[in-house]
Amino acid sequence: MEHLLHRLYDVDAPDMILLTGGQSNDTIRTQVVRMYADFVSEVDPKGGIMDWLLQEEVLTFELKDRVLAETTRQDRCRKLLDLLFASSSPRAFVVLRDALVCEKKSWIVDRIDAGPSAATAPVKG
Repeated sequence: MEHLLHRLYDVDAPDMILLTGGQSNDTIRTQVVRMYADFVSEVDPKGGIMDWLLQEEVLTFELKDRVLAETTRQDRCRKLLDLLFASSSPRAFVVLRDALVCEKKSWIVDRIDAGPSAATAPVKG
C-alpha cells in the first residue's frame, strides 16, 4: 500500500488536482465536515492514521505531538481535524481518506465516497 500512496501523490506538483476514490481533496474535505460528529466519535487518529499523515508530509512531528497531547480520543480527533482544516496542503484530505483505507476504516471511507446523502446519514450500529 505504501507504494500505491507514493504513486498517487506527486509532491513535486502540489498545484495538481489530486483524485482518490474518484474525489478531489475539496470534495473529501466537505464530506468530512458533513460527518464531523460521527468522525470524531468513531475515529482515533493515534497510530496508523498519524503515521500516514506524517509520511506523506501533511503533518509535521510538532503537529503530531499537539494532537497526541490531547487526553481523549475525541479531543485528539478534533485537534487533528482542526489542523487538517487549517492546512494549506492540497492533499490533506486525500491522504486522510487513504489512511482510513489502510487502517481498515471502510465504513467511513464508504460514507466519504458515497457523497452528501451518505455523509449526513446517521451511523448504523
